[in-house]
Order: sequence, then structure tokens, then C-alpha cells
Amino acid sequence: MQILSKNAVKLIEDAINQSNSFDRYKICEYVCLILEEKYPLERNLEYQLRRMNLSTTREILNAVDIYLREREKKEMKLLQKELFNRLGRY
Repeated sequence: MQILSKNAVKLIEDAINQSNSFDRYKICEYVCLILEEKYPLERNLEYQLRRMNLSTTREILNAVDIYLREREKKEMKLLQKELFNRLGRY
């Protein structure tokens, strides 16, 4: 399983916030827009993409999927903990 870099995670989070969406294709679109804005010189962009393993659309979508799965796991754990705490009170 691929581990996402801190920069890739931050980039995906920013894309989610800007797109107001959890649609993987919309997030991918915003990831690309953010990267093009952040790294206007092509050689800098290509270098950063290689560093984050986001050189292709497939790699970006894969990273988005990994991020969303991990986020879902964290949210489920929090919900389970909250439910357990509430049920434990009765």
C-alpha cells in the first residue's frame, strides 16, 4: 500500500476544501489546478509531481482514493468511539 507524503495529503485536503466535493474526479481536477498555480514553471511542477508520486492522472486518483479511505477509517473509529461512550452511559 502506498503511503502519501505530507505534501500530497495537504494538497488533497486543499483540493477537497476548494472543490467542496468528495468526488474523486473533481478532487483530481482541483489538485491539478492547485499544482499549476503553485508551480508555474513546468520543470518545477514536474519535479514536485515526481517527489509526491503524482505524475499521472492515475497516480493522482490513486492518492485521492487512499486519502479518502484513510479519512473514512478515521471517521468510523471516531463514530464508534462516540457511540460506545453514549451507550456506556445508559
